[in-house]
Amino acid sequence: MGEIASLCKDQHGCRYLQKKLEEGIPDHRDIIFRETFTHFADLMTDPFGNYLCQKLLEYASDEQRNLICDSVASDLVNISLNMHGTRAVQKMIDFLATGRQVRFFGEPYPAELTLLSDQSPLCRPDPLHHRRA
Repeated sequence: MGEIASLCKDQHGCRYLQKKLEEGIPDHRDIIFRETFTHFADLMTDPFGNYLCQKLLEYASDEQRNLICDSVASDLVNISLNMHGTRAVQKMIDFLATGRQVRFFGEPYPAELTLLSDQSPLCRPDPLHHRRA
């Protein structure tokens, strides 16, 4: 794993890279994308890496998002079932911008996706929500 991809799994390194993305400099974004792209599925489920993935999805070009969608397609169910991955997948959905990306999430997936409502921490009802004060 390259230096940038390793930084993603460190709390301080991840924050540093997120700030670099927030600066809005395309060269920084492109370098971070190139160094993390092949590790994206793994980083989406990492306690710190998922934050960088979310930020990169926000700042990525449409073509970079297309490549990210394609690269995680075969791992989407497992990523979605992970508490960190669920957040990254939600961010991916939030930033769908092209027809290709929208179709990516419109394609049929295995029956495991039906379990997301039961397994995903973001899809579970909040037990405190139903309690009366």
